[in-house]
Amino acid sequence: MGTLAALWSATVHSRPGSPFLTFLSRSGESNTWSYRQFDQIVELTAGRLHRLGVGKGDAVHLNLRNSPAFIMCLLACSRLGAWIVSTDPGSAARQISEQISRTQPRVGVVGVDRRSAYHTGVALSDLPNLTVIEVSEDEPDTLAGSPLYFDGRTAGRRAAAEVVPEDRLAVVFTPGADERQRAVVLTQGNYARTARLAAKLAELRPEHRWFITLPLFHPHSQLRSLASAVVRGASVVLAGEFSASTWQAQARRTEVTHAALFAAPMRMVLARSPAGAQPLTLEHVWLTAGVDAEQSGRFARLVGTTPQAVFGTPETCSLITCGDGAIGDALGRPIPGRPAYLADPESREPVPAGTIGSIAMTGRRGVELFAGYLDEPLATAERFFDFDGRSWFDTGILARELPAGSWQRITSSDRIVQVSGVDVSLPEVAARIEGMPSVATAVVAAVPHDIRDHELEVFVVPSRADDAPTCAELTAWAEVNLAPAARPARWRVVPESPRTPAPLGSEQSPTRL
Repeated sequence: MGTLAALWSATVHSRPGSPFLTFLSRSGESNTWSYRQFDQIVELTAGRLHRLGVGKGDAVHLNLRNSPAFIMCLLACSRLGAWIVSTDPGSAARQISEQISRTQPRVGVVGVDRRSAYHTGVALSDLPNLTVIEVSEDEPDTLAGSPLYFDGRTAGRRAAAEVVPEDRLAVVFTPGADERQRAVVLTQGNYARTARLAAKLAELRPEHRWFITLPLFHPHSQLRSLASAVVRGASVVLAGEFSASTWQAQARRTEVTHAALFAAPMRMVLARSPAGAQPLTLEHVWLTAGVDAEQSGRFARLVGTTPQAVFGTPETCSLITCGDGAIGDALGRPIPGRPAYLADPESREPVPAGTIGSIAMTGRRGVELFAGYLDEPLATAERFFDFDGRSWFDTGILARELPAGSWQRITSSDRIVQVSGVDVSLPEVAARIEGMPSVATAVVAAVPHDIRDHELEVFVVPSRADDAPTCAELTAWAEVNLAPAARPARWRVVPESPRTPAPLGSEQSPTRL
């Protein structure tokens, strides 16, 4: 089974001079490091974290954009036997506070331009004196004098722990069906197992280059792209931020062969690609969430290959189905070697083809499936059930089998929608808004959007009619208390809760808790 730490060490030993990372900064500059060079950087980072008290079993809270610093911290924690708390860099202070209180990290690492919100979150947490490292999220983090470096190079080597597959490597916060976010625990074994499988599915070879523009804080990018590149000794081209207008030029300049996108960014790339542009020559593209046939065809002509569907949740290590194109709500077919079926939500029996069922997957906890929800054994147990002599995980995602054998996603049974490729829990958003003293009731609707998948529209009933919050006040509150994807695009202050589906063509009825 192995560990991410062992995979990294093996590749550094076998391909030391091969390019590992090319970073495209937000300023447009680029830098490249070989496996050997980046391993030296990881060793210095491990020494720094160890000097600050990070050892086996300890957590490091990361609030980082795509950057060398993120990969440095992930690989350093892997070497130390520690684990990262992988969070959205746009997290509001309240979310940061909750995450730190629940995970009790030894150290926090944040981009310097977000230090104000981060330090506010730390002050509100159970660890107000948490040690915080502020980084540039750019090349200076890899140079002499970096806040992530400890001068004694051998310190990182001495601090390396004996790591086993069962060791925790990451905790990822995901939307829950209530206001409490679920914290998904992933192990060293999860990373190693998924890396090998993703590399096989993408037909990855050492000469290939993964283009990572999706956020690294999400396990999809870490497992499917970054870790799979490591297992094959391939290269990674990492963009500091996603830019639809420059995506094609960046891909051409760096000669990438593999890429992955959500549907919303893909549509943005199409909208901003110049007419008559020379096609790219990519060999493989994964698309999370489908698009219509016309968009898929245009994108295939743009990149030189037909995008393939891929689907998974953090609990399933980001891989359940893949292949068969990415049209509409297509999920592809179950991946060989990862048993999954569509279960009747009540009887747990397999449903007939064409009938809606809940996607269930079996596997070993901490290997094919996540280890569990952090400190929530009951919540973990509730998602597992026994059938046909095996234990299965219920994803809560509804789908049906099409005549050709592929699966089509219907919706999420716990009312989670995608906003710009990010899962957002409608009940959680409503619960957070209803926590405001000036709000009696919040009704949240997901409105389809051509570029962002969905936008949120919220109807607010004030606690007092003579002291109702304004839309500007609600927007300002959301900037502090909600993650970017969860911030409503429109607010409406109304005297009573709507009793009919939301206007503007919403595909879902408003959610009232």
